[in-house]
Order: sequence, then structure tokens, then C-alpha cells
Amino acid sequence: MWGPNGIRQAEELASHFTITKDMRIFDLGCGSGLSSLYLAQEYGVDIFATDLMMDPTENNERFQSLGIAGKIVPLTIDATQPLPFAKRYSDVIFSVGAYNLFGDNEEMLPKLISYVKKGGCIPRAEV
Repeated sequence: MWGPNGIRQAEELASHFTITKDMRIFDLGCGSGLSSLYLAQEYGVDIFATDLMMDPTENNERFQSLGIAGKIVPLTIDATQPLPFAKRYSDVIFSVGAYNLFGDNEEMLPKLISYVKKGGCIPRAEV
């Protein structure tokens, strides 16, 4: 498992905004999917668990073993490239401990904003 306690960081980050079951969340840089697991189990939201380095099949097997595979779609995505989603498709773009790996330039946040619905948010936690 990568990073220092991804579930605890996800819990802390999620406490700073309202999450409802009808939300669609992009979890960018999810690693082994701990933050995605937390969000799906705690809030019942639909998650797109994206990471460039982790095998989505491995993550999917983990999600299936916990009975929540239907709530989480694991994907290999390079967040520095255009995302394969419609504009304004997500309610939240969530990132725990990974934003510093792909969001270290002035262009990244404006690019990500285009994928978030009006009234959505982009919280991120860094170590």
C-alpha cells in the first residue's frame, strides 16, 4: 500500500465538503485504491479510481473482494493528459497524496476544473 494511511487522509479530506450518494467522483492518483474504497464504502458514491502506475485489474480484484466493485471503475489514466471524460461530468475530483506528482504547474488546475460540474469541487491532500 502506497502512502501514509490513505484511508485516514481520505476521511480527513472528505470531512471538508458535503458528499451525497448521487455524486460521481474522480479519484486521481488513487494508487492501490484505498481512498476510493473509503469513499465507496462510507458514502456509496460512484468512483472512477484512476492511477498511472497501479494495475487497474489488481485494484478491481481488491474492490471485488470487498463487494464494492460495482461502485468503483478502476482505470489507468495519466492525469497530465486530457482526461477521457465529458466536460462537467464529475461532481468532485479527489486526490490524496498524488496531486504533487501531476499538478505541479499552473495549467493543471484550470484543465481539471473543466471536468467538474457547476458547484463541484477539487479537494486534495498532500503529505
